[in-house]
Amino acid sequence: METAMTMVRLYIPEMTHSTRKAHLEKILHLLHGQRHVHGVLVVPCIRDGGAGQNLHYETVGDVLRRHPDPPLIVEFFDETAGAVEVRQLLRKVVPESHIVYWDAHWEKGTSQHGAVGASAARA
Repeated sequence: METAMTMVRLYIPEMTHSTRKAHLEKILHLLHGQRHVHGVLVVPCIRDGGAGQNLHYETVGDVLRRHPDPPLIVEFFDETAGAVEVRQLLRKVVPESHIVYWDAHWEKGTSQHGAVGASAARA
């Protein structure tokens, strides 16, 4: 069964370890503790990608040696009405310019091992 959803991606820039940890804890508490959104994913970024920067390819090891606390991407999905509510709450923690979202479809179902499957497609 397919359900209309919204994918939301947050960009968390580089900051000191303690500041980033506290910031991420606030975000995850909001996503899990207050709203119980689906499919939360946190991944490190290679580097800040501002306009005009001279970007070159680096290995992940090189980046992590130089930047032990790299920028992060936090991504989740929820039913569209819920995602709108969460984005409004997140604006108190994350600058609006660091929030990206798009329509997606969730194919609810279970695999042989009982895991729920999800797929996202740009609308």
